[in-house]
Amino acid sequence: MSPVESKLEIFFHPIINPLNEKVLIYRAVPVLTEADGVKRGAKQVLKHNGDPMDTALRTIAVLNQACEHLEAAHAAGNEVFLMVPVNAKALETKESTTLMVQALKELPAVCAKAAITHLFDLPERLTLNRLDDIVIPFLVTIDKYVIEPPATLTDYTDINACNAQGVVLDLEPGEGSGLDMAKFWSLAAPRRLGMFIQNIHDEDATELAKRYECRGMDGPFFGNLWPKIGPRTLRSELKP
Repeated sequence: MSPVESKLEIFFHPIINPLNEKVLIYRAVPVLTEADGVKRGAKQVLKHNGDPMDTALRTIAVLNQACEHLEAAHAAGNEVFLMVPVNAKALETKESTTLMVQALKELPAVCAKAAITHLFDLPERLTLNRLDDIVIPFLVTIDKYVIEPPATLTDYTDINACNAQGVVLDLEPGEGSGLDMAKFWSLAAPRRLGMFIQNIHDEDATELAKRYECRGMDGPFFGNLWPKIGPRTLRSELKP
């Protein structure tokens, strides 16, 4: 697809810590405008179409642009973290993994200290060995990552064993993780995994995120997408 026909942009949701209402992390949200419409969010823009190389190329485009924003934010004095989506299918073959590793090596140096990989679309039969195959290539540049478990996974032991910083629950209607927050908490809490809740749309979900002591929450309930990464701030300072 030629540049004339499509345009990739990265927007951002501030991630709020429900316990102290601080914002230290932003989440990259890709938006792809094409001749036949607009795709919003990682689940649409990075949807796997059966070709790992194509998925890798699209993932690299998102990584590159998001990390340019991160570099600019730190240059402006906004020393925050950035959570960037990555479709795990981009590392499904040796060829696509090699492509990803080369791209990761070329990311700005700031990614080593401030980028967090959000891995989604993982295989339903998730073992520690398979997790290692997905996670290890990122360690050349990004050593912090969170994992969005498949809805069918009933034991998060291996996720904990691979040193993930946390797990993600996506509440987006029709495109989310396929779990309710209570079930998610029952699987994550025994493994002491930090919980991040994405795409919150109402006060009820906000209150549940607080009750379950999640590490981060974001979504349209807290305001529109931001065109660039903001500063460290508080929920009370966010514009509705």
